[in-house]
Amino acid sequence: VLGPLTFSTNGTKPFSMKLADNSNYSLSITTNPSNFNCNFSGESSPASGSVGTTDVTVSVTCSAVPQQWALSVTVTGLSGAVPLGGVLDIQESPTNTLSFSAGGTQPFPIKLVEGATYSLSFTSVPGNYTCSFPGDNATASGKMTATDTTVGVSCATKTLVVFQDTLSSGGLGPKMVVIPSGPFLMG
Repeated sequence: VLGPLTFSTNGTKPFSMKLADNSNYSLSITTNPSNFNCNFSGESSPASGSVGTTDVTVSVTCSAVPQQWALSVTVTGLSGAVPLGGVLDIQESPTNTLSFSAGGTQPFPIKLVEGATYSLSFTSVPGNYTCSFPGDNATASGKMTATDTTVGVSCATKTLVVFQDTLSSGGLGPKMVVIPSGPFLMG
């Protein structure tokens, strides 16, 4: 066993023990630095071979791995008892979506790398609610920084329009309510 070698910067280091000529060796990378992926240059892992009459140098190449960050949405104003049915669906991409039936915070299942841009939109809103991103917008976009990001959504119950028509007899007809489009429950 040659023992471990630890690197904190680029460089070359010898093992403390020398191998005899024609000895076999096998090396593996046991720990990658944080946010880096390291591999043997031009060789598979583990790197192996035979020592001849000269010293052997094995090269390792490390490359930065982009850090990934969570993108979350916090919904306020959406009641768990949605009387007209439906859910609030928010999409970041076709494969990165969230569904809310009540207020709360959820992270998107797919994390985004630092510097990535995101664009959020509503794919469905319960029929009796209006929902918006900050600034009363129907969409939200931004760029991921070196931290988790949370985008707010505000929902409010729609005010139902109640009206009465005048009957030909001069009296008022029954009170009627305009029902917003979308699914609803009767009963």
